Amino acid sequence: MQRKDFIIVGQGIAGTLLAEALLRRGCSVILFDGRPEIPAASEYAGGILHAGVGKDLSIDPFLKQCLGVSISTYRSLEGRYQTECFTEQSMLLFKEGHGLAVVDEGLQQRLQHLFHTIHPPTLFQPVFQLDVVRFLLAARQCLIHEHVLQEEVLDPEKLDVGNDGVAYSKFEAERIIFCEGVSAMRSRYFGRLPFIKNRGDVLQLHIPDLPSGYVYEKEVRLVARANATWWCGSNHQWVYNHLNPDTTWREHVLHQLKGWLKVPFEITDHTVAERPTTAGQFPLIGMHPAYHRVGILNGLGTRGLTLAPWYAEHFAALLCGEIHEIPGYNHARFLKALQDS
Repeated sequence: MQRKDFIIVGQGIAGTLLAEALLRRGCSVILFDGRPEIPAASEYAGGILHAGVGKDLSIDPFLKQCLGVSISTYRSLEGRYQTECFTEQSMLLFKEGHGLAVVDEGLQQRLQHLFHTIHPPTLFQPVFQLDVVRFLLAARQCLIHEHVLQEEVLDPEKLDVGNDGVAYSKFEAERIIFCEGVSAMRSRYFGRLPFIKNRGDVLQLHIPDLPSGYVYEKEVRLVARANATWWCGSNHQWVYNHLNPDTTWREHVLHQLKGWLKVPFEITDHTVAERPTTAGQFPLIGMHPAYHRVGILNGLGTRGLTLAPWYAEHFAALLCGEIHEIPGYNHARFLKALQDS
């Protein structure tokens, strides 16, 4: 048997960042991810990070602190993974009522050739963009090369959890942490936590004449990808019985885009992802009180890309005995959710 400090289940954003935070502390880690046919929900994310909240996008102090950790974390991992996937952007808002300053006259004139506008758009900064697919792929290649990642699905029926540690396949570890996204809803340890499952549709557009230096937002958000490809989304459906593309939503967005964009565009793909969150988007982070060798990092919600570096770093510090609690986290609420389940 190979001895490890931690087994981590799931190589989405949460699992990747927690593994990296533990590795930086000198811990030995083995990460299991079988890469299902439907990619992780984090791969469908628009990839935008900022600290604004509400219609006026006022700066939230905690999110601002998390954003600072996110910037340093993603930029550091860009270097480690030898990839470019994290950039600073500006967001142009084609909406009324948020109190931000309008763009200057020169930009207004340029935008008039691109968009049908009644009111001058406003500018929100700073905004950052993570190319989630490129980031996770680069992380995967690096972790496979370093023999940290096992490309297989962990079978919970073969997991042995004892008082002194956990064992799975050829590995023994002190603890196991589940970071497996929506699959956690079926977990024997955490499956009865207050997860709320939802699905979201995303369009992929080809817009060759739209400048890629901005994120554009009106009824939908447009985020640049490579080769004049744009992410367009997304919606949230809480009641559903399939993961087929929502054609009604697509036609509605198509109508909105035709009324907004002056430049030609084409829909090239329509994808759907299933995403886990919780009531109030309360993150689920900690060790199970009854199975103290089993932990979870999940349910980070729509702000996951901004929150994940903060929570992964502090959860790793907690696991390694550097701190006694995660700053600002309501651990009593986490324990109550487990007890109520």
